[in-house]
Amino acid sequence: MARTSHPSARLTRSSQDKAASNPLLGIPLFADASSVPFDPARHRPQPPSSTGSDDPSCAGQQVDVQLRTYIWVPGTVLRADYHARYGNVVYEIQYVAADGSRRREGFFPKDVRRMNAKDAL
Repeated sequence: MARTSHPSARLTRSSQDKAASNPLLGIPLFADASSVPFDPARHRPQPPSSTGSDDPSCAGQQVDVQLRTYIWVPGTVLRADYHARYGNVVYEIQYVAADGSRRREGFFPKDVRRMNAKDAL
């Protein structure tokens, strides 16, 4: 079976044309961070979203934490930080586990809710 190709397929682009079309082409595969072009608009850390009325933003506040589906346990907010890796606020909360030990873990806002006044002791 004979192979046919279009005449324009044989044209080669110069190395300058290739570099102009793709700015990352001239960077080696395992380059250090200083050689990668930096765009401050794309890499600017985003501020945390505005805190709503259901957002436990102060340390020491009593909250309920969802450990599993339909399992909410009382806990205390130790701190709230913006975590750039997850692009969200992460709450560090201390709670008492079923075995009686105190645990400190990070939770996303979807797993934290304010403790209702009627539920508080």
